Amino acid sequence: MLNYNQFDLPIESTLLEFIKAQSEQYNIPITEAFKLVASAVSDIPNTGDEQARINEVKAKIIDLAVKSKFKNELDKLAKWGIGFHDGAFLLPTLARFAQTTKSTQNWGIQRKVNTAPNITGIPVEVKGEVGAALKIHVADASTNHKAFEVDMPELDYGINLNVELAANASINASGQAGIVSGNFATGGHFEFDVYCLYQYDGTKPALEAFSDTFTDVASHKFVYFDLHSISKSLAPPQSGNLNDFSGLRRVEVNYKNSVSLSGMLSLGESISEAEIINVNGKAHHVSANISLGLSASYQSKLNGNFRTYCQKLSPNSLVITLESLDEGEQVFNFALGADMKVEGLDELGKTLIDGYLPYEQQWKDDLAQWSNIGDLLQTSLTSKLQSMVETDAVWQQLVKTALGEDKSAEIVTDIQKQIDDELSSQSGKLFNWLNDGTAQINNAISEQVAKLGLPTQVTTYLNEILAQTAVTAVNNANQLIQSKVNDKIERLSHQANANVRKWLEPLTSLGEQVNEVAADINAYSEKVLEATIALLGEYQQFRQRLLEGAKKAAEFQVAMQLGCSAANWSKDKALLALIIDPKSSDERVAEIYKLMMLGKAGEALNLARMLEAETCPALKSIKGEFATWSKQIKELKLGIQLGKVNLFDASTRKLSEINIKVDASGNLLVGDVDAKLDKEAGYFAESRKLSVFSTSNIMKASAQNRLPSIGGVSLSLDDKHLKMDELEEFLYSLEARGLLHSGLTSRTLQLYRRKKSYHSAAVLSASMILPSNFYKKLAQLSDEQAYELACNSFFETGFSDKNLEKDFWVLCNGFEPTSERNMFIKMVGKKKRKSQACEYINSNFNGGQTVIPHSHYNFSPKGLAPAAIRMLSVHKCAQAFAEKSELLNELGEISMAFKKSKPTDLAPWREKLNEVVDELNDSVDEMVSVKGVIAGLFDESVNWNTLAFLCLLSDLNEPTHTKLTVTLTIKNSETEESFVLS
Repeated sequence: MLNYNQFDLPIESTLLEFIKAQSEQYNIPITEAFKLVASAVSDIPNTGDEQARINEVKAKIIDLAVKSKFKNELDKLAKWGIGFHDGAFLLPTLARFAQTTKSTQNWGIQRKVNTAPNITGIPVEVKGEVGAALKIHVADASTNHKAFEVDMPELDYGINLNVELAANASINASGQAGIVSGNFATGGHFEFDVYCLYQYDGTKPALEAFSDTFTDVASHKFVYFDLHSISKSLAPPQSGNLNDFSGLRRVEVNYKNSVSLSGMLSLGESISEAEIINVNGKAHHVSANISLGLSASYQSKLNGNFRTYCQKLSPNSLVITLESLDEGEQVFNFALGADMKVEGLDELGKTLIDGYLPYEQQWKDDLAQWSNIGDLLQTSLTSKLQSMVETDAVWQQLVKTALGEDKSAEIVTDIQKQIDDELSSQSGKLFNWLNDGTAQINNAISEQVAKLGLPTQVTTYLNEILAQTAVTAVNNANQLIQSKVNDKIERLSHQANANVRKWLEPLTSLGEQVNEVAADINAYSEKVLEATIALLGEYQQFRQRLLEGAKKAAEFQVAMQLGCSAANWSKDKALLALIIDPKSSDERVAEIYKLMMLGKAGEALNLARMLEAETCPALKSIKGEFATWSKQIKELKLGIQLGKVNLFDASTRKLSEINIKVDASGNLLVGDVDAKLDKEAGYFAESRKLSVFSTSNIMKASAQNRLPSIGGVSLSLDDKHLKMDELEEFLYSLEARGLLHSGLTSRTLQLYRRKKSYHSAAVLSASMILPSNFYKKLAQLSDEQAYELACNSFFETGFSDKNLEKDFWVLCNGFEPTSERNMFIKMVGKKKRKSQACEYINSNFNGGQTVIPHSHYNFSPKGLAPAAIRMLSVHKCAQAFAEKSELLNELGEISMAFKKSKPTDLAPWREKLNEVVDELNDSVDEMVSVKGVIAGLFDESVNWNTLAFLCLLSDLNEPTHTKLTVTLTIKNSETEESFVLS
């Protein structure tokens, strides 16, 4: 009896009972009863005995709703591909069923948990979820190819049974206790899927295909990781066609898991002090705030997944393929910060200005009023500039001719802004332009115009026009001042003699004449006017100094940031494909299958190689690739902010990258080792950077001391306001040591002078490529040879100052154990600290003489101490270079051992290489540096140890690569040009 509800078909139970009743009454199968009722409902005529039964059934269907419901049920069945036509009940083929909306079915369960307990006062959130599902999907050949990468005949269809298990959980906690706060989070995710792909001809009835599928699953009860169970279940290809199957085509296992852990701890303390200061009866609040902060965070992620699938190639051949990927990530950050800020000094300073001015209030009011008329100068200049853009044809043509385009408005906008900043009363700058004001203002204007970097003819014309405008403005302002002072004198002439004498007291230039002038001020009006203007100039200068002091005090803020971080990423990939005889009685073959279905590629490969060595006939083929990759970044930064000036120094970044790939036989396919070191420092709009990088291909390192590699060094100077003398100083320090072709500094200066314009920013870089021959030469050096070679180079550069070199020989010639230069440097350099080195020299000098007093080698070394201290640096650099040679040898040894062992587990070898690369970066770090913040303010030349390192590389390099290649990039507002100079 056909059970229509075996797939949970949505048929009304009352209708099913009605159909069953007809089946029992007429003693016919339920399928015939279904057709009988369907004919009656649909008024389909029939002949013979059937028509009589149909009429009887019609009589039973009194309610039209029954008829309507039955038709609805037929429509629902049609969605499953089940039809009724001409009195015949039609079941769907597999091809027709795949086109219905019911071709995918899901059954599953899911459980969730979400709780928030409180542990020792800290809220903790716990979440979890677990689920299981069974999925059935019917699809055509094209869809199956996309999902499983399998090929089928075009008219074949697949039924995919998928059993899925999944779970995830997470814990989060955060809290604060006093000045300490932090958070913690951890979580995990797990997915496990088994796919069974059955393949059938598309014309096969769907119910028959499903019946065969479920019967196969129920009868075999196969265990996916058991070879004998799977071998019985998997169908071999038909007629020798590897894509033509009938039955279980493929079994696939997918496994995914991930674990994450993160946490952050921070500590913050703020100390505040406040004081109320009374000045002139007014209270002012001044506060100092010091903040200290420390934070550390850690993040770790581990992801693993594998995919294993198998199918039969023939009754005696089973192919198993395993693809796996494990990924890891660890990130650590540490930061320490300190801030000190003082507030309220600006308002206090402004009040103190009035308190410090030695004048009566009446004089203060007058002097302040008369000083503010300096705004007339700003107004006059900006108005004139605007009129030049609009009406001055000579100016417009001059700019277009000199610059090749009309940038008149742009230039005027820039100079207007600078004039506003310099001359407006809001800026706080007051010029003493009443006495010799024209010269002072013209000098200020010329300085602002020069900053634009315009062609000479444009600069000259602009200065002339603004100077004429300034003269007129100053004359008008002087006349206005004289008028105001004369008005004051006129008003005083009508006041009492005592009041006049009191007003005249600040005019010290009148001296003993005060009484005489007070008696008849009108008679001495010219002298009073002259003395008043002189006093106004003194007032302006004095008040300006006080204003600038208050402004600087208001900006007082110091911030320091120290940060370090480390990050590590890794990937391990495997692709292993084996063909085995599933009928083999060798249990090791079954073990290989089990290992692969459980995702253990390395163990499976080891066992397979063992069988291959024994020429086991059950193992027919081994193919695949194994790869490991890792990347590490370590970074250290130190930054200081003083007021509005940002400084950063000692910024070091080390990067290493390892990439290894082997085939299934253990032959090395790829073996790359990358290392890179960056050091950077800067301030204001300038930064200096040094980058040393190397790339070594260990695959070709077939013998020790032979490392086919490529690498290089690059220096850069990035400056938004690069001056000619700075450019010259940087390049000449390289050219003087023979690192640049002769005359390159001069050619670069000429190019920069010709191409730069106002708003220009420049990036200067010098680079040297290191070919494979360099590494070969370096790796062949013994430790002693490498030390001697490096010591010579670092000594020559480190003691290029003649006075420093002279002091060195004084110490060397008096040192009793030896007078040989490099030996002396090594013996002293081993003492590490400068105090130990100086004491060691003293104790071994002729007659035990104290040639370096203790007071000379403390904070500010004096006398012979600087030479001793420089020796420590030379030894440290030379020793690091010798270690670099030794490390390259070690890299070659690792390469040889790796190729000899043909490992399946690549992770330990990756770790070995990472250790060597870290040490290589550390050795380079010891030898080079960039100009720090303080030194960079006064000197743009390349650091002495970096120069020595470059010279050392040049000595070992091939003749065609001994020079640095210089690139100059000039950036203007809309254009950027790069020039390669060599």
